[in-house]
Amino acid sequence: MNVAKSINEYILDMVDSVSGVKVLILDEFTVNIISVVTPFSSIMQKNVFLVDVLQNEARQSLKNMRAIVFVRPTNGNVELLKAELVNPKYQSYNIYFSNVISQHLLEKLASSDKHELVKNVFEYFTDYLAVDKSIFSLNISSTASILNNSWDDIAFRRIIDGLSSSLISLKKRPIIRFQQSSDICKKIATELGEKISTNSHDNGIFDFKMDYETRYHTKAPPQPIVLIIDRRDDPVTPLLMQWTYQAMIHELIGLKNNVIKYPSTKREEVFSAQYDEFYSNNMYENWGDLCKNVKQVVEVFQENHNMKESIQTIEDLANFMQNFPSFKKQQQETEKHVTMVTELRSIVAKRKLLDVSEVEQEIVCGKNHNKNFEALKDILSRETTSEKDALRLVILYALRYEDNIDNIRTLKTILRRNGVEDIGLIDNAIEHGGKAKRTKGLFDEEPTSISFKELFKKVANEFKDQEVLNVFTQHKPRLYDTLDQLFKGKLSLTDYPFMGLTSREVPQEVIVFIVGGITYEEASTVDSLNQLDDNFKSVILGGTCIVNSTTYLKELKRMYEKD
Repeated sequence: MNVAKSINEYILDMVDSVSGVKVLILDEFTVNIISVVTPFSSIMQKNVFLVDVLQNEARQSLKNMRAIVFVRPTNGNVELLKAELVNPKYQSYNIYFSNVISQHLLEKLASSDKHELVKNVFEYFTDYLAVDKSIFSLNISSTASILNNSWDDIAFRRIIDGLSSSLISLKKRPIIRFQQSSDICKKIATELGEKISTNSHDNGIFDFKMDYETRYHTKAPPQPIVLIIDRRDDPVTPLLMQWTYQAMIHELIGLKNNVIKYPSTKREEVFSAQYDEFYSNNMYENWGDLCKNVKQVVEVFQENHNMKESIQTIEDLANFMQNFPSFKKQQQETEKHVTMVTELRSIVAKRKLLDVSEVEQEIVCGKNHNKNFEALKDILSRETTSEKDALRLVILYALRYEDNIDNIRTLKTILRRNGVEDIGLIDNAIEHGGKAKRTKGLFDEEPTSISFKELFKKVANEFKDQEVLNVFTQHKPRLYDTLDQLFKGKLSLTDYPFMGLTSREVPQEVIVFIVGGITYEEASTVDSLNQLDDNFKSVILGGTCIVNSTTYLKELKRMYEKD
C-alpha cells in the first residue's frame, strides 16, 4: 500500500487527460494535495501553462486555453464554478472533484453551464494529503468540537469523506475495528461501515476489485482492517520531546505539508522524502546517528569540491561538467541539512533538552516514583527550563500519577511561582486523556528497553572533534504495542471490537486512523514495521492532522475554553 503513489497516479492521469496547452485551477486544499506528492515543475512539463486557484478573482482570461479544475466538492467551490461558467475565462472546462459530489450540487453546476463549456466531470478520490508513502493527513486543525461530543457535523463529515477517499484510492474494502472507549471512534466506525456496505455493489464507490482479485488464481489474503483510534488513547506521545530527524523538525520548528519556515529568517524549505535522498534515508534516524551521517555527507561533498578546485585540463573540465548537475544537487542538499542540523542543535542547547528529555522519559517509563518526583522538582526550579517544557513535564507527571493529588498541587505551586501560564491545561489533560478516557495499560506495561542512561552513546560531533550525545528514548508510542497485538491476532476484542463484519484471520494490511492527530514518532513506528519482511505486512497511518507538543497543548486549551 502506498498512498503517495495512488495520489500521484491520479494527478498525472488528470493532467494527461486534456491534450495541448492548458491551465490548472485548484482550491486551497487541492494545492496541498498536489504539492506534497508531485513537484509543480513536473506538472508544468505536461503542457500546463499556468497554475492558479479558483478563489483568485483576478485570474487572467485565456480564451484559447482549456482548463482542468481540481477542487473539493464543496458548496463554496460549486458557487465559484457557477460564477466562472457565467463569465468564462477559458475555452473549456474539465472538472475533477476530489471526492463524491452530491446530486444537488451537480445539478446546480449544470444549470449554470449555459455555454456548454464543461466537457467532463469526474470524481477522483484524492481527498487527503499523502505526506509520505505510508502517512496521510486530512489537515483538520482541530477536533475539539467532535471530541467534546458536540458532534460538529462539518468536521465529522470531513473525516468520513477523507477516510473513505483514502480507502477507495488504495482499492481497499476493509473490515472495521475501533476503540470501544471512544464515542467518536464508534460513530465514525458506524458511519464508515454503512457507507462501505451500501456502496459495495451496483456500481457503488466501493464496488471494485481489490488488488488480489485482479490476479489470476491468487488465493485471497485476509481482508484489510481499518483501525480507528482516539488520540486520547495515547496522550503521552504528542507531549514528549522526540529524537528522530523528522519528528525533531516538527517539534522544534514546525513542519506543515512537508514545508518548514526557519524562525530566524522566515525562509521556507521543503523537506520531502520524495525529492531529497538524504532526508529519505535519515528522516527516521535518531539524533546521534543523524549527526554522524551529516558529517559524512559534508566530507563527501568536500572531496568533490576539492576535485572541482583541481581542474587543470580540458578533460578534467569535461568530466566535471558532465557531473555538474549531481554536484549542484549534492551541494544544495548538503547546505540544507547542515543548516537544519545547526538550527536544531542550537534549540536543543538553548532549552537544555537533553536534561529535560531524561526527566520526562523517567516520568513516563521509570519505576522509582519518589526519585522521579524529586528530579522533576529540581528541573522545574532551573532558570534554563522553559515555561513550555515545564508545563509539558508536569502534564506528563499528572497523566501517569493523576491520583497523587498532593504532588500535583505542589507542582502547580512551583509553576505559578515561576510565572508559568496556562496551568489549567494540567487539569484539562487529565480530563481529556486521563484513566477514565483511555484504554487501560498505557503506563502499566513493564518497560521493555534498558535504562535511559545505558541508552546514551558518544559519537563524533558533526562538525568538530568534540563529542556529543546520541539520544534514544525508552518510550515507544502505544501504537507500537497495539499493532504488535493486532498482527499477532491478540488485540482485545473488548477494547477494540469489530463494526459489522468480523474475521478471525490475522491481517496483512492495516490502515490506522487516529482522531485527534498523529505524530511523526508514530510515523517512525509504522515505517519500522513496514521495513520488516514478515509475510508482506503493510501499515498505513492517517489522522485528522499531524500534531506536535505545541499544537497538542493549543488543542487542549481550545477544548475546554468557555464560549
